[in-house]
This record gives sequence, structure tokens and C-alpha cells, in this order.
Amino acid sequence: MSIPLDRVSATLLTPDPVVGERFDKSQFFNVQKQIEVETKTLDEALENSGSKSHDYLKIDIEGAELEVLEAAPKTMKELLAVKTEVSFVRQCFDQPLAHDVAQFFHDRGFELMAMVDTAHWRREGYVIDPYMSPNLFLIHVGS
Repeated sequence: MSIPLDRVSATLLTPDPVVGERFDKSQFFNVQKQIEVETKTLDEALENSGSKSHDYLKIDIEGAELEVLEAAPKTMKELLAVKTEVSFVRQCFDQPLAHDVAQFFHDRGFELMAMVDTAHWRREGYVIDPYMSPNLFLIHVGS
């Protein structure tokens, strides 16, 4: 896990410091330390939770959402709706962008229902995520 100066932006990916420089927000991109973390797939975690069904998922893990969802085919088949964060600007190396996430959901029978709380970065001020919608809401309409 990459942990930058401002820990709120800790991520399983590697932040691109050039983006931080461009928006004068290096505290979110300059990694102070790397730590190893043990992970489980979403399918494993939900199977071990004891929950019987999974209709709705909200996921926000700083750019690694698609990787988690791709590794959870069982869960994806059960879900009716997903709320997730996406980015239109690549903030981390190998980070999927909004169109990649949208294609993933489209291929699985989900439709985009809403984009809410879009945030735009500026060089001045303290609005967080550059061209991100922290709440991409999709609903499954397939059989």
C-alpha cells in the first residue's frame, strides 16, 4: 500500500507525483512509505461475512475499484446496484479510468443511472479529486 503525506489518499496503487505537481496537491501523491497489506477478494470477504445475499455495493478504494470488482465474479452476478468512485484523470500508475469502469459494468448488464457529487480540482483552493465523480451509480438490468 502506498501512503502519501496526507493519508486520506492511501492506495493499493502507486500514485503519480506528476499529477500532484500539476494541481499543486503533492501531499496526496508523494509517497512517504510503502507497507504490505494482506488482502482477500470481495467474493471471499462476503462469503466469510455470513451474509446470505448481496444486492447493493458501495466501493471507494482510491483507484483500485475495478481490480476488486474483476476478482469478484460471484458477487457481480448477485448485485442489483453499485455505487463507486471513478476518475477521469489517471492519478495512479495503471489506474483504470471512468470509461474502463463503465465498460466493465456495461459488459455485465449494468446501466449508468446517475453521476452525483462530481468534484473538480483547481490549483487554488482545496477541492479534492481532479475530475472525479465519487458516486457513480449503476443498476443491473440484465437477467
